[in-house]
Amino acid sequence: MIGAPAEHLPTGDEKARAVLLTEEGVEPMLEAVAVFDPPDLTYSYTAHVARVRVDRATGRVEVLRYVTASDCGTLLNPAIVRGQIEGGAIQGIGGALMEEISYDRDGSLLTASLVDYGVPSAPECPTIETLLMETPTPRNPRGIRGAGEIGIVAPAAAIANAGA
Repeated sequence: MIGAPAEHLPTGDEKARAVLLTEEGVEPMLEAVAVFDPPDLTYSYTAHVARVRVDRATGRVEVLRYVTASDCGTLLNPAIVRGQIEGGAIQGIGGALMEEISYDRDGSLLTASLVDYGVPSAPECPTIETLLMETPTPRNPRGIRGAGEIGIVAPAAAIANAGA
């Protein structure tokens, strides 16, 4: 063992660890206390709409237009918020239309790398039209809400509804 072998205790030996941590004459005891009391939570709101073309002969889906409208409270940096929403929407479109985990008949993974696994690149991506609204939340002093995940949640539903 590297380090301090004299101080080594097996991982599962909690009683021995407790003895090392207690004062002489004090009965060792283990106790764990945890409290999770989150502050007022905030939520952002978003709507995604897609216009698609479905090739009925091949089943290929092409996203012709994609629009998002999001309210993330006070926008500290609108360009970054817009980028998060647009990037998330592209990732969600990829998840809906391109990503697949494939196996061969023997159970070997066929899509083990990005060479074989479909993710969108610029030619496959529509322009994402992003509308940003600002309704400050009263739940924190700056009126801000998170924006990091609202782009990725809705694309699959927007595309499925567009093709219906």
